[in-house]
Amino acid sequence: MSQETRPIPKKTIIIFAVLIILGIIAYFMNEIGKSAKATKVLSYIGYKNIKEVSVAKITKFRNDDTGIEGYKYTVNFHNIESKKDCRGFLWADFKKNVIQDISCK
Repeated sequence: MSQETRPIPKKTIIIFAVLIILGIIAYFMNEIGKSAKATKVLSYIGYKNIKEVSVAKITKFRNDDTGIEGYKYTVNFHNIESKKDCRGFLWADFKKNVIQDISCK
């Protein structure tokens, strides 16, 4: 008794390949967008000359004092002016109010 296996059609393989490529592109676009948003928030608080910005996590939050919603960024970056690596948190709301908790070493 020999069992025959049906090969996967080429059309299905092409569809899977296209979906995988689109997923990879979407992932990198998402990472670039997160870094761009964090760089913009960092420029509001005075970090203008920075590089290697990486965002570990973005979470939505609501400020209890003002009732305004915004985002909390967990960031790592290199400050070129002071030649230090910095990491910390940024809380930015929609009215461009920014609270920072960043330490540089």
